Amino acid sequence: MSDNYVTIWGFSNPTFNAPPIRAIKEQWSNIKNDNIVNIMCSEEQYLEFQKFIISNLVTASGKLPISEKNVSKPVGFSIRAGMVKSMILTAATIIEAGLRYHAHARGYVSEKEKSVTLGRLRDIWKSKGSTDISHLYDTLDVLTDRRNTIHAYKAEEFRLGNDYERYWKGIVIEENLIFNKAELMIAEIKKIKS
Repeated sequence: MSDNYVTIWGFSNPTFNAPPIRAIKEQWSNIKNDNIVNIMCSEEQYLEFQKFIISNLVTASGKLPISEKNVSKPVGFSIRAGMVKSMILTAATIIEAGLRYHAHARGYVSEKEKSVTLGRLRDIWKSKGSTDISHLYDTLDVLTDRRNTIHAYKAEEFRLGNDYERYWKGIVIEENLIFNKAELMIAEIKKIKS
């Protein structure tokens, strides 16, 4: 490949207005641990930034010179798939923290227990028969599975022959659906009272 061949990245909208942490904190008023809330709010603010990036990142490739006005093509499916996977992991982190707080507050799990994974939390909430999130168990199952299949080697098992574009497009579609459910789950966890 020639030294003059480059890929340029840019943003269709160059400005991101981050939601202030204090505004996000108001939505988590049912969680009484300020340290946990601050961490969750920082993650949620970062999640908003990730959503901005995926919806505004554009690219152009070719030989130099490339005019900045030509930087308008949406990024490819493989890059978008990685970005959506990252968004799912960030959302799962927020979900895990919220569920863990409420599990502690309700006595479902000891404060001293250090290794409480998302999968373990799912099992704890199911075993307690809590109706607060019973309608979200399917989403929680999928999120738990996704957190356990983030490795590239594992992803190879699901590839469709050598049609990489079709493979990545399918991943983006599927994971966007999962991410949308994760966002709904975050909204539901904000309503839980313990």
